[in-house]
Amino acid sequence: PAAFLMAAVAFLLVLSVHFSWELSRLEERTRTLAEEVALLRDELAQQRGGGSPSTPTTAAADSPEVGEGHEGHDGHDGHENGSSAEPDSRVTGA
Repeated sequence: PAAFLMAAVAFLLVLSVHFSWELSRLEERTRTLAEEVALLRDELAQQRGGGSPSTPTTAAADSPEVGEGHEGHDGHDGHENGSSAEPDSRVTGA
């Protein structure tokens, strides 16, 4: 019983370290993506208006809300696998 408990504690420790590493990696990725989005919004605002760079408050107010059906800068609808929120017209009754 003591060996089993020791193995369980060791497994939980390894699992905790793994999740901590994954969380750190994903936080860094989120930060990088947020910076890229801010730069792209600023570039888009400059191309549209030809004016000065946008402030964070105006950039947030001018940006489309998530789920409004606007396409991203790459022409996709924002779904990773290419699916859309609309029902498939090929399915009967949809």
